[in-house]
Amino acid sequence: MILGDFYKRPDEKVPKGERAPTKIPEDNLKPSEDQFYQRPKEEVPIGERRSPIRPSDNLKPETGDFTQRPMEEFPQINRRKPIRQDSNLHPEGIRFIRL
Repeated sequence: MILGDFYKRPDEKVPKGERAPTKIPEDNLKPSEDQFYQRPKEEVPIGERRSPIRPSDNLKPETGDFTQRPMEEFPQINRRKPIRQDSNLHPEGIRFIRL
C-alpha cells in the first residue's frame, strides 16, 4: 500500500534569453546625390546560321575497285577429347564398369 504522493519536479519558469540588438550597416551609396554609371544599351543583331560543312570524300569509286583483304583458308582443327578420370568411389562389394 502506498501512502502519500510521489515526488514531483518543482515547477520552474525558464527565463527568456536576452539577445543583442542586430546591427544594420549604413549604406554609403546614396542615389539622391548623383546618378550611377549605366552601361549604354546596344542592339544585338540577329545572328545568321552557318551553312553546314560537308567534309570532302577521299574515296572515289570512279577511279577503280577498292582493294580488299584476301580471304585466308584456315585448316580444320581436331579438338582434343576431354580427359575423364575414373572415380574411386563405388559401393562395397560391387564394381561398376564404365563403358
